[in-house]
Amino acid sequence: MNTLIAVVARGLEDVAAKEIRALGGGIGKTRKDRGRVFFQGPADAVYRANLQLRTVDRVLVPLGDKPFEATSSLALTRAAREMAWEEWVTPGQTLRVAASAKACRLYHTGAIADAIKEALVYRGIPTEEEGDQPVTVDLRGTADRWTLAVDSSGPSLHRRGYRKATAMAPLKETFAAAALLKVGYTGEEPLLDPMCGSGTFVGEAALIASRRPPGLDRSFAFENWPSFDPEMWQKVVGRVGGAMRPLPAAVEGADSAATAVKAAKGNLRRAEVDGVRILKRRIQDTPPAKGPGIVIMNPPYGKRVGPGTAIDAARGEWRAWANLLRERRPDAQIYALSPAEVLAEAAGAIGRPVLRFSNGGIPVALVKLQ
Repeated sequence: MNTLIAVVARGLEDVAAKEIRALGGGIGKTRKDRGRVFFQGPADAVYRANLQLRTVDRVLVPLGDKPFEATSSLALTRAAREMAWEEWVTPGQTLRVAASAKACRLYHTGAIADAIKEALVYRGIPTEEEGDQPVTVDLRGTADRWTLAVDSSGPSLHRRGYRKATAMAPLKETFAAAALLKVGYTGEEPLLDPMCGSGTFVGEAALIASRRPPGLDRSFAFENWPSFDPEMWQKVVGRVGGAMRPLPAAVEGADSAATAVKAAKGNLRRAEVDGVRILKRRIQDTPPAKGPGIVIMNPPYGKRVGPGTAIDAARGEWRAWANLLRERRPDAQIYALSPAEVLAEAAGAIGRPVLRFSNGGIPVALVKLQ
């Protein structure tokens, strides 16, 4: 079994760990840390994790069995020499070192990067200073104890490839997927986003409902590794791709802005999921519907909610649309992302927030309204 590290946004550790365990096929035994989920899996786990995980930013492969101690650049180079670099780096490739140090005597990131590069030169694997597809090495130090890992993903996994156009306050794909999974969305129930913007919620919902892997239309760093197994990779893609299906229930987005509707339609076309409806419609014109379903939205918000009349107006708006949605969709579960507790209270939030994270530097909470 191999140990892997899923890098996630703070606040998503629990939902990411659950999603990782749900992959099955020998993947499991998760351990959560701040912004990271450690897990174990067989040889194809790194391929499946990159292809299928919806809430994770990147997947790292640790080098070495355990952390090592280093208090100088020379000690770091000596330890790095022992790693199996030939599996991950081809001579002449670009090497990028992403280093962080906390309470370490060795803290200068430039010296840290040079120490790792010197180790590769010693092993006969010289690297370039610049290039298009760098091998990224993740190096973390805490109290002079260091861990080395290779990034298997490349560009962040939230870049699915379908979202080219954005609207106001775009929501990261991994956040939207985490919110949907957290509220129990499976695709078997109708879903509506009445403030869909560029369509991130409906796009991620469509991928979940159709069982389309989020990484199907992109490439990964591991495809350039010397140890890459193309036959195993094709088996993984074929097996996962063969499980896709048509949407079993309605997925619908609506927005009052024509530019947002245009962006959402374009993004959904690129996602290659049929059956999603995107409408130009005010939230006040949401039609009545009975029966179970999920309503979820990311209402527009700025970096701050100001005092006085501004906050009063915002509270009034949130109260109005929340009451309208409860009236029009009496049997649905209703959720919203809120940047302020006063707005969540105005909308009639129930209980504690379902999820908390920071979107674009703005702390938000996913709250249940019904």
